[in-house]
Parts: sequence; C-alpha cells; structure tokens
Amino acid sequence: SAPIYDAVYAARGKSYPAEAAKLRAIIGENGIPYGSTLLDVACGTGEHLRFLDPFYKVAGLDASEAMLRVARQKLPRVTFHQQNMSCFSLGSSFDVVCCLFSAIGYLPDEDAVAAAIGQMANHVRPGGLLLIEPALDPDRVAAPKNSTMSVDMVVDGCPGSVTRITSAVRESSLLRIRFDYEVRLGEGTGETIRFVEYHPMLLVSGSVYTRAFQRAGLRAEYREPGISGIGLYLASKVGTTSLRTPTQHNPMQ
Repeated sequence: SAPIYDAVYAARGKSYPAEAAKLRAIIGENGIPYGSTLLDVACGTGEHLRFLDPFYKVAGLDASEAMLRVARQKLPRVTFHQQNMSCFSLGSSFDVVCCLFSAIGYLPDEDAVAAAIGQMANHVRPGGLLLIEPALDPDRVAAPKNSTMSVDMVVDGCPGSVTRITSAVRESSLLRIRFDYEVRLGEGTGETIRFVEYHPMLLVSGSVYTRAFQRAGLRAEYREPGISGIGLYLASKVGTTSLRTPTQHNPMQ
C-alpha cells in the first residue's frame, strides 16, 4: 500500500503538517533550534519529514524499501537508511531522534522495544532529545471493531478510488490487524486491484518504556495528548524522572 498510504491516512483525517508543527514547537521548547539534525526512525513514506525538512537537517530510517522508495521521491536530497529500528547503527548522532505514529508497535516483543529505545538513545547526542509516540497499552486498548473506508484519489497518475476494509483480532499482547484493499483505476482502464496486508501490532504497557528509558540512561516524561492524540514520550540524556501512564489510541479508528 506504499503508493497510496499518504492518501489513505489523509482521508482518515491525519494531518502531517499540523503534527510536524506541534513537534517543532516541542523541540523548540526544549532548547533545540532550527537547523539542528533530526532522525526519523520508522519514517515510512517520509511525510512527517516533508514538513520538518525546511527547518532541520533531516534523515530517515525504515525497514520497508517500498515505503522508502516513496520517501526518496518526495525528498531526493535527504539521506534514508533501510535498517530495522531495534538493531540499527548509523555511526553518527543527532540533536533529535523521533519515532512516530506508534511505529514502535511493529516490533515483535518487549525485548525488541527495549532494544529499539536503546539504539535510538545511542544516536541522540548529549543534550539532545528522543521523542516516541507509544504503541497501544494492553490494559487500555479498545475492543477491535471492523470498519470500511473509501476515498477517491489519483492512482498511478489516473483518477481512481481506494476502499479499505479493516478487521482485527486480539491475541494476548498482540493486535492482529488485517487490511483488505480494493483499488479501482479510472480513465477507461476498468482495472481493479485487490490485495491484503497484515499488521501485527504489539501491545506495550507504560512500564516497558519506563524500564527501557532508565536502562538507556535517559530522563523521560510523558505528555498527552502529544502531537496526534496518541501521547508522546520525551526523553533526554540528563538525569532521571518518572513516567506517567499514557492515554492510548485505537489505530483502527
């Protein structure tokens, strides 16, 4: 779904410009000026970076080559790395490292979440900032509900439409989400493409983040609603503090 990903979430009301503006405000409140370096971990199609690039020296990292292909088309002068967030190594540090849109929930288990936070911390310079939008909490996740959305959009340069049916099943600490896509191409082609994506999302309690931040030597705090209603962890390499329990979101909404 990489070529239609941005249009689908725009149709669902996600505003990348507004989220990027809120992120910039938080970064500035923490004393990090425009022109600083910023790494977006699990950057996807680079849509957040598109609105951060005018203000920072940005880079992106993602495990999906298909997503990075879209990101590189948008931002050809930006460096993108194809690596896994739980074991990446870039040999450099950044003023800001962020991991947004609950992307950390795509990791397979709590050990991988802790490893990812440790790796992100390793890439934050002293005095820098780590920002993470958390995954769902297993004690606060809403009951899965099926939903259907349809949106008109340009597909491969032609007017068309996309329908996505979302269904999910919870299995202990995992939410197994299924997206059934139907892409209709216009302009006389009459072609319809159908495909299915499976998104297993790990459910992560606040205590997992607390332990991971402490092991990484980070001082952290939790803010809600954050930049998109998910909540936001802010962590730096100075001192320690306790974390508050997050208010969670439902990715199926």
